[in-house]
Amino acid sequence: MQQMEWEEHLEDIEKNNSELAQFKLTINKKYEEYFSLISTQIDHDQNWSDAAISIDKLYFIEKLLQKINNALN
Repeated sequence: MQQMEWEEHLEDIEKNNSELAQFKLTINKKYEEYFSLISTQIDHDQNWSDAAISIDKLYFIEKLLQKINNALN
């Protein structure tokens, strides 16, 4: 659900560089949160199935950041 909302939001703001820059900051924060979460899930909890789900979400975020960067350029 969140992923679809982010994609739709990107479509809505793709011509507005100031909103894109703010959105990029938000998504970068989410990237850092998931990266940290994955580290905890693997190193501390050894919860491989949740880590795999988080990795999928992190992969989506990386692709979304690429789209944002392309829109900014």
